[in-house]
Amino acid sequence: MLDVRDGRVLELSALLQLLPIHAAADRNEKFRNPNGVARKTFDIATRHPEYQRKATNGGVLDVAVLREFLARPEEMTEAARLIRQGITTGELQSFAATEDEELGDDFSAPEGRLLMRRHRARERNKALRKKKIAFILQRGGRLACEACGFDFEKVYRDRGAGYIESLN
Repeated sequence: MLDVRDGRVLELSALLQLLPIHAAADRNEKFRNPNGVARKTFDIATRHPEYQRKATNGGVLDVAVLREFLARPEEMTEAARLIRQGITTGELQSFAATEDEELGDDFSAPEGRLLMRRHRARERNKALRKKKIAFILQRGGRLACEACGFDFEKVYRDRGAGYIESLN
């Protein structure tokens, strides 16, 4: 694990704090701080195929990030360089939304430019979802939305069988 005092960790922490992805109101003293940055780099490192010890409890995104870097190291290094350049020159910071701006679901620019999307998603408990589906099916019920009654199998036939969008 990189030490929180390591210059690379301190630099990355400072750069990440400048990214305009999160509103100022959502940031606190722990936002992208050196401790968090060091921990995240360690989470990703423990997912490397050559890492011999037990992996940390990092998320699925850690695996996806590492997979992309391992599959396309030159492209990812160049992408990181461009992001760093955009942050340090202030070019990426100009994408930050002001509070007066009306924010839609996504932002777009000509191809090759930065595309930013904002959305909120709630992480669901997969085990609870499976348990609920099993419970309904064991009782002979059909998988349908509890709020509106939508039934994927009824509408999409075989293709929708066993599918349900979970609310809890």
